[in-house]
Amino acid sequence: MEVLVASLIGMLCLSVMIQLWLVLFNISARGNDLAVGYNLERQTLEQVIEMGWTNTPEASVASPTVHYYGINGDNEDSNSSNARFKVSTSVVSTPAQPSATALRLVTVSVKQQATGTVICSVNYYLTQGGL
Repeated sequence: MEVLVASLIGMLCLSVMIQLWLVLFNISARGNDLAVGYNLERQTLEQVIEMGWTNTPEASVASPTVHYYGINGDNEDSNSSNARFKVSTSVVSTPAQPSATALRLVTVSVKQQATGTVICSVNYYLTQGGL
């Protein structure tokens, strides 16, 4: 009887330790996803800014420019099935883009590829003089 109780207590402790390990692992993975997602979002926005107001192509919200990235932020466009992140970029001008007074709304959204969960999303207005 004593061996049975000791075994039961041991199994309970082992179960609690495994659950704690899983929670800590998920917290770490979520933190990594947030960090990589934020870096991808900033990198994509900087690429749009580098292209400049007149050279940035239009991309509607319905059909944005999409790129795929791996777990460490490495480009996976050639093999999107291995990607962990999906980065969508849309650029919409109001009024028409050739106008010197047009505002260009740049929307960058980073999603986790497997679940579709939005990790981060940002909207910036690009003017002819900058952000």
